[in-house]
Amino acid sequence: MRSSILLIAAATFGRSASQPVSAQAAGDTTRGRPSTQAPFARRRVQIFLPTPFHTGTWKTVGSFETALRARGFGPGLIPGIRNATDEPTVVFAESGVRVRVRGATSLEALIAVAPKTATITGWRPQDSTYVTAIFSGTLTALLVGYEWRNLRLAAGPAVVWNSWSLAADQLTQVPGSTGQDWISTALGADHWSERVVGFLGQVSYVIPISTATFLEARADLRSFGNSQTHGIAPFGPVGVDHSGHNVAVGIGFAF
Repeated sequence: MRSSILLIAAATFGRSASQPVSAQAAGDTTRGRPSTQAPFARRRVQIFLPTPFHTGTWKTVGSFETALRARGFGPGLIPGIRNATDEPTVVFAESGVRVRVRGATSLEALIAVAPKTATITGWRPQDSTYVTAIFSGTLTALLVGYEWRNLRLAAGPAVVWNSWSLAADQLTQVPGSTGQDWISTALGADHWSERVVGFLGQVSYVIPISTATFLEARADLRSFGNSQTHGIAPFGPVGVDHSGHNVAVGIGFAF
């Protein structure tokens, strides 16, 4: 009798031991509901897309305006002439493709999907000189990242690709006019493109929504050396700083 009981107990224990570990013990469920964390973490490719929720600064426009003011160019109040700086796009809307290469290490190719643009003007009444600068720039970067749970730290080289148009004119008021009519004499003009290499550091926090979608909050800090604009008469070259920062929330897809 005792041996029969022992055989039944051994068979019951053997069946229990041979069953696979439950999803809850493996960490794939939370309070009886399937968890998205583990399946999401196994996906190797992630695509980050921008949303309207972003803010930041970019020093390109501000440093150029500072140089204008230092050379005696003010915003001025010239009737019939646009004087104020156009409202610039102060941050880049970024998109990125991230690939997990080994363990917690990943590579991300980042690109700005919309360029930063601005029109800057300056008026120097001493010699009636009017300067117009039109700027457009975009950004690319290649980042190496390390992930710890939902937090990710990344850094790598970055490049800003800029396009400039610069023109200087001498404005002379038409005799007898009421201040609305001006004669413009071109003093100089130039157009050029430039590539400025720098460094980008990033910290981000990823929140899985499902096994294939996520929200990501990220903050960038960018550092670039000064570049020199071209000089035109009577406006010489200007040193421009392209550094800045960006804070954004985006949505992403994992594959």
